[in-house]
Amino acid sequence: MQASSGMQRQQGATLIMTLLVLLVVSLLAISSAERATLQDRMVGSQRDADIAFEMAEDALSEAETLLETGQVTPADFSTQGPFYSQGEAPDPFEHATWEPGGGSREATATHNRWVQEYSDATIPRFIIERIGRIGDGGEGGVMVGGRQQLAAGGQMEGYRIIVRSRGATGHSDRILEGYFAADLR
Repeated sequence: MQASSGMQRQQGATLIMTLLVLLVVSLLAISSAERATLQDRMVGSQRDADIAFEMAEDALSEAETLLETGQVTPADFSTQGPFYSQGEAPDPFEHATWEPGGGSREATATHNRWVQEYSDATIPRFIIERIGRIGDGGEGGVMVGGRQQLAAGGQMEGYRIIVRSRGATGHSDRILEGYFAADLR
């Protein structure tokens, strides 16, 4: 009888060892699944941030086009948005600046391009602040990249453009600031 009792103990020990190995393997599998889920979320977040940045760049180009094509005139600049006189632009880090009616303008052309691929894409918004005359790039002047020809009289108006985009999901804020020179006469 004792031989049979020793055999049962060995079978019980085998069962316990098997259960412990199964527990360890299960914990490793759960840990790997959690890590994979976290990595998926991180990649999704980075992708949304990249989309927000690209949308903001596109909206910046849209605002520059408004200035370059003469769709905005000097009379459009005031203390009210989205076209502000020098020193009148609101704080770009204030949430209210970017709300509808908060003094910013929707970059609808940009949104219309992006919403075809990302149906939940939020509408980027921008403000433009007139910063004054820009010299010919000589001593004490400011040279604006991309502008080889200056308006008659050797001066152009400088503009500060601030754009905010929230990406495809609305969870990634990107604020860009650019400077542009144009002759809006």
